[in-house]
Amino acid sequence: MSADRLPPVTPDELREMADAEGVPHGPARDDPGWPVNGASPEEGAPAPVVLPWHTFREIGESVPERPDWVIQGLLAANAITDITAKIKAGKTSLVLGMVKAIVTGEPFLGFPTQQGRVVILTEERDASLREGLARFGLLDRDDCRVLKRQQLMREYPGLPWDDLVNIAVNDALAFGAKTFVVDTLSDWAGLAGDSENDAGVALAAERPLQAAAERGMAITQTRHDRKAGGDVGDAGRGSSAFAGAVDILLALTRADSSHPNRRIITGLGRFDDVPGEIVVELEDGQYVYVGDKIAVERGKAREAILEYITETPLRVNAIRDLLPLGTAGETTTRSVLKELTREGALIEGREGKAHTFALAPTFSPPVPPETSSFRDQRGRSTFRGVPLTGETLPVKDGTTSAPEREPVGADSDPPQPPPDGDPVAPPLSLPELAADVGKDRPSPVEPELPRRRRGRTVT
Repeated sequence: MSADRLPPVTPDELREMADAEGVPHGPARDDPGWPVNGASPEEGAPAPVVLPWHTFREIGESVPERPDWVIQGLLAANAITDITAKIKAGKTSLVLGMVKAIVTGEPFLGFPTQQGRVVILTEERDASLREGLARFGLLDRDDCRVLKRQQLMREYPGLPWDDLVNIAVNDALAFGAKTFVVDTLSDWAGLAGDSENDAGVALAAERPLQAAAERGMAITQTRHDRKAGGDVGDAGRGSSAFAGAVDILLALTRADSSHPNRRIITGLGRFDDVPGEIVVELEDGQYVYVGDKIAVERGKAREAILEYITETPLRVNAIRDLLPLGTAGETTTRSVLKELTREGALIEGREGKAHTFALAPTFSPPVPPETSSFRDQRGRSTFRGVPLTGETLPVKDGTTSAPEREPVGADSDPPQPPPDGDPVAPPLSLPELAADVGKDRPSPVEPELPRRRRGRTVT
């Protein structure tokens, strides 16, 4: 070591030197009294921070084994549920259905419900709010309270979101309510413009609700989907910090155009009881459980296969080309074909290495009592169950029944007797009528259904 350089001095040596010279000094940084901010403790300084650590055993003994479910799998005390959907897709209707189940104690979509009171922060205007409450039979309830945003903004303009939530939660607890609904979060938290995309803004909007959940409230908030949509957790408009700050995510999407009131609820959350995908439908002012998405898809595939398959063996891809677009995926179609084969409805064969399926010759699709039993090779009713005028149709048990005639109304002309000398022709039998029609014009040809080829429609 060169003469102009001295060896480094350790902190302990420095303290010993200071003690020898009588120079006062503070504690070492590894001393328990050293403050968090690194400053030397002085008289009157705040006490050191003691972090509230817990052992896993303490967590297991102090926290209940199961959440305090208000609606099992969907809404729990001490938790936040986030519901996202496209505009006018039914978010408010879903919330009102949940509210009705809570205040009546009835199951919601088959899930057990804990009866209790509810408070709602709504953006709805009076007319649409009243119509929704009437549709769900809630206009006579005194165990629900609603806070209307338009009225609040007129009476208390500029009220901060944090203060509003704190006051509203105090009122809810005084009212005896456990469920706290915010519809929609962006309007109530004042998230204007592109501020929803800011993670810091999103977390700031969620903090008052997180504090409310810590006080035992079951929080439900609604948000709009982004235009591009996405999977549950990504579909909601704005920053992904919204999804990260909550406990249960529910994405509400439309099922298909053939069922305008049918929706798919996709769930994701921190609890095992949160459902994956379920199909629901709005009937008579309330949502009813249709089934899980896979079961509904399988049922749809069964009906379509039995409707369109023939006794000609076809490969799976060819069968899928027969079915209406969007009926089911390839995996589901294969599974249903195997299931129908086990039931005796189909016959499985081979074409090289490929499996083929065909309608079993002995299989007879069920015929509703009110429809004709005449069916074509695809198992469909030839006349779609519509009897021809004056015709006698055979029914399933082999007997015959004549179609009912519409009663003569007061305003209609009474039936007139035939002119003298003009005998009434007897009604034609079905084979005679078909032969007679065939003489005049060819039988109608059913239009070919659109077929799917490599992701596009072929007509």
